Amino acid sequence: MSSRNEEARNLSVVKQYLKAFGSGNPDEMANHLAENAVFEIPGPKNSAYSKHIVGKRSIHEFYAKRQETRGKFIKSTAVKPRFITGKNAVIAEWTVSGYTRDGEKFESRGTNHFTLNREGKIKKVSIFINAPLSSDVRSLAERRLMVSDQGQLALMAWSVV
Repeated sequence: MSSRNEEARNLSVVKQYLKAFGSGNPDEMANHLAENAVFEIPGPKNSAYSKHIVGKRSIHEFYAKRQETRGKFIKSTAVKPRFITGKNAVIAEWTVSGYTRDGEKFESRGTNHFTLNREGKIKKVSIFINAPLSSDVRSLAERRLMVSDQGQLALMAWSVV
């Protein structure tokens, strides 16, 4: 496969993965993951924001559990992704805005870095987030009601048109 075709395929895979995320479909998300995939939100060890999960099944379980809290803490009003592609990598740069459950407006920016294998499966997702600092989001993080609290809040808002 030519490098250009590989980039186009990989971008398509990432967009499908993010669309599945936006619609709350962890089964479809898992279809795009390699068996030994790694999901990470880098940060201080044992913080509410960092996460490191290895294996397609474990990543699926993580997202399936997150669906239980989907929409309870924020309502996103806009997501603006921009994609950068390379031979085996796709970067999704995004801004999400919306409201916390207490009505406070927030905006968060970040990037998702995807590495894909030769078969077009996602083998690594690294997420870097400039999370909102609203009082509602801070209190969630402090009480650890959600794994990856602020980061996950931003991620839950994904919707790829």
